[in-house]
Amino acid sequence: MNKYIPEHLIRHLEQKLGLLYEEKPGPNNLCFANENADLRNEFKRIFTPEDLRYYSLASPSGPLPLSTDEFWERVETGKRLTL
Repeated sequence: MNKYIPEHLIRHLEQKLGLLYEEKPGPNNLCFANENADLRNEFKRIFTPEDLRYYSLASPSGPLPLSTDEFWERVETGKRLTL
């Protein structure tokens, strides 16, 4: 488990969003498909530490997402902020 992200937060997000947390997705893992920029958000099944970082950039006050769509929208916003 990531020492910088509280486990209770990860578990809460997994339950709320219906996604799995994958600390180190890799090419031998089917969840690696998440790294495909063309994969639509509704088909993503995992979130990563990098996704949480982008989410936090887009949501500095720290509100938890109310839906999976909201989570991925803020992740995309956070990515754009780093360009």
